[in-house]
Amino acid sequence: MAGVTGTGDAREPGRDETRDGSGPVEATGVRGRRDHDALLQAIIDRLAVEGAGHDDAELQQRLEAEIAAAGLTPMPRPWVDAVVSGAVNGDAYVVSAPAARRSGVPAPAHRVSSEIID
Repeated sequence: MAGVTGTGDAREPGRDETRDGSGPVEATGVRGRRDHDALLQAIIDRLAVEGAGHDDAELQQRLEAEIAAAGLTPMPRPWVDAVVSGAVNGDAYVVSAPAARRSGVPAPAHRVSSEIID
């Protein structure tokens, strides 16, 4: 996601910092979290569309590289595994309902259950 920046003044409370190489984006406040999730959802959506049929290890490396390139904090291994297992089949993991609405998550290629995991 080269060239992606935050959506507002980096000094504004509750906003993600712009990507200036100073470190990972930390979501603070509701607006910051929503911007963070929307950026993460866009990465996942692209991976699901372009990654169908590719090797798990290849998609894992690509996902982690795109998250790092976007300046986001690395995600935990179980989360990465869940995203990759869907992307291999052309299905996009949904980060959050607001992020899905903002990005227009691609429809699943396969029938999937709808669960909220706490």
